[in-house]
Amino acid sequence: MVIKADGLAAGKGVVIVENYESASKIITEFMNEKKFGEAGIKLL
Repeated sequence: MVIKADGLAAGKGVVIVENYESASKIITEFMNEKKFGEAGIKLL
């Protein structure tokens, strides 16, 4: 599964995960912890 920040993230807004647990962790980092600021508010 691929998770991507919709906005500009300096080439670092794409993560490949193998399971639900990893996906959940990444989504939390992107959206709740704002790892990529405004770029991570919307995911693809």
